[in-house]
Amino acid sequence: MEIAGWELAVVAAKWLVLLATAGAIGAPFILILARHLQFDDLRAVESFLHRCALIGLSANLLWFLLQIGAVNRSGIGGMFDRTLGTIFLQSGVGAAWETRMLGFTGLMLFTLKPTAAKLPTWAQGVLHALAAVLLLAAFDDTGHVSTLPGAAQLALVLHVLAVCLWIGALYPLLQLSRSDDIARIQQLMRRFGEIALGIVAVLLVTGVFLATRLLDAPGELLGTPYGRVLLLKLFGVYALLMFAAMNKLLLVPRLSAQSAALRQLQKSIRAEWIVALLVLAVTGWMTSVVGPAGM
Repeated sequence: MEIAGWELAVVAAKWLVLLATAGAIGAPFILILARHLQFDDLRAVESFLHRCALIGLSANLLWFLLQIGAVNRSGIGGMFDRTLGTIFLQSGVGAAWETRMLGFTGLMLFTLKPTAAKLPTWAQGVLHALAAVLLLAAFDDTGHVSTLPGAAQLALVLHVLAVCLWIGALYPLLQLSRSDDIARIQQLMRRFGEIALGIVAVLLVTGVFLATRLLDAPGELLGTPYGRVLLLKLFGVYALLMFAAMNKLLLVPRLSAQSAALRQLQKSIRAEWIVALLVLAVTGWMTSVVGPAGM
């Protein structure tokens, strides 16, 4: 399969959109846990959430323009073709773009410091939830699952939600692990680990269900470009599971006993975050360039 520069640019923009979406959903989740445990300083997580909204807004606009340019193939000016732009706006790509723009714009406006300072915590939670619903709804409008029955689309939304809660929580957890309160860090990590068991269960069940709908036979895992990229993503998810298990079973229980365990935990979360970025990159490739049965 020959991949042109336009396709690579679309994948890069999609990767940024996925990263911003994960942060926009995962960061509020960690904010809820941290506030419940009465962390003193949450500015780093709140700043990360605002940056995700800005990145998502910019990347989503770029993704839409690159879709036009990839079809037009007449240089950068082709990205602004009004006729093609109108056609795209009336398609699933346009619907996903508009939905994401609403979600990221609302999140960006309501996470501005002057605005957020005036909102009670419950109102912030409601706005974060509304933004998450919009961002998740966008996944129903594009991709290979959009043509499948409603059960597959529901599974996709749940799958994306689980991915975002897990991956989007990693960087905020890394920031909060730099707190001076070791006992509170341990409480946060334990609570996240307990909830993560349910998240991983949803991720695996929906992932297997979607794979059976997108692949006609197990042999397509090795026999088609889509299957091979899916295998690569599965290896990445397996690595994430290993990091998560090590954190939960080995590093978090040792936090109160050894100060060195905190540094090891931070290194582990950082490595997990890097692997998560690669998984999102593979997902962007899988949903933008290759398709089931070699499409």
